[in-house]
Amino acid sequence: MKVEIKKRIESIKSGKIPNDLKYSKAGMIPINWSIKKLNEISMSKGTYGATDAAVEYSDNLPTYLRITDIDDEGRLIKDSLKSVDIPDYKNYLLKEGDLIFARTGSTTGKSYLYDEKDGQLVYGGFLIKFSLNAEKVNCRYVKYCTETNHYKYWVSLMSARSGQPGINSQEYGKLEIPIPPKGEQNKIANILSTWDKAIELKEKLIHQKKNQKKALMKKLLIGEVRMPGFNGQVSYKKLKGYIKECNVRNKDCKETVVLSVTNKQGFILQEEQFDRKVASKDLSNYKIVYKNQFAYNPSRINVGSIDLLKRFEKGLLSPMYVVFECEEGLSPKYLYQYLKSDMFLNYLPNLLQGSVRDTLSFNSLEMIKIFIPTLEEQNKIVEVLENADKEISLLEEELKNLKLQKKGLVQLLMTGIVRVKS
Repeated sequence: MKVEIKKRIESIKSGKIPNDLKYSKAGMIPINWSIKKLNEISMSKGTYGATDAAVEYSDNLPTYLRITDIDDEGRLIKDSLKSVDIPDYKNYLLKEGDLIFARTGSTTGKSYLYDEKDGQLVYGGFLIKFSLNAEKVNCRYVKYCTETNHYKYWVSLMSARSGQPGINSQEYGKLEIPIPPKGEQNKIANILSTWDKAIELKEKLIHQKKNQKKALMKKLLIGEVRMPGFNGQVSYKKLKGYIKECNVRNKDCKETVVLSVTNKQGFILQEEQFDRKVASKDLSNYKIVYKNQFAYNPSRINVGSIDLLKRFEKGLLSPMYVVFECEEGLSPKYLYQYLKSDMFLNYLPNLLQGSVRDTLSFNSLEMIKIFIPTLEEQNKIVEVLENADKEISLLEEELKNLKLQKKGLVQLLMTGIVRVKS
């Protein structure tokens, strides 16, 4: 960050407002910017979407845009789209310049600016549409206004009026937007769009690397491709005899660190998952899990809640968890790669059939057959797959930094702390 920008920020924090800035209902803005309500920069007042039920996706029907189809970045999620089959669908078709807001629940405030590349979209009833007037504003600029700290504060303030978060069309219409000269709007929108493109490209690269790793795992973990210098017959062996259940209890109550196992983060402190400790006051019956041991929740194994303890030396788990470790001849890191693969998740339904509430017992886990080469080859396979993991982690860190940079840039540009030439 340039020295002059740092000085401006420090001056503002100390209560000294630069001569070219002023306070407004939309936060701090340059003195030559105006404030307009969302209704004033729209072609009409906000309207609610279709209330009909979604149907299975079809190329012959328009796509149904629902709250769940918009990600945190305000983009269309294309993984599980649905369609809608109604005679008056044209009344709800989105067009260029349409800005959509979520109006209820935990997603209140989430926004999406229609992009023709997303195809025909009919917006649903839990969404509100404002058709922006492109002669008055740059539509992308207005969308970026919904990414500022001031907007997020406004949403939390409006939603705090009742137990159920929600903002209606009249209230959205009164949202105050800082409006710079049109040329400056265009410049700000172009700068932030450049960041969005960089973020999108990084996400695509991460997706590609993850797919490459999945393909690599499938070939290496079934013995289709062998590591250089290793050959011999490929055979599949049951895990029985290679893994052992562990049932050490915290009888003396010396251990106090309570852990949970999640499908996304693996082993975490219980308070990191629930924002507080939910464990029983009496921890004497809790299981102790040690580093390089595995644990899983039998009723959540179907979503991948299983992990190898690496982060902590030891910890406690609720008695419902299954804890186990590898015996001689099986590397914990090798087994970890298998348990985190699509092959394991896809095979799970066969093990869960007939079980109570889709739970996986340790005895059933032991029945799984996997390719178990020599320890030397296991270690070579692990090295290859861990290198792929490191590459993905590095890219994810770069993505995180790009998003942080953009977030900071939004604040600087939308408050006028940093000005651009129109």
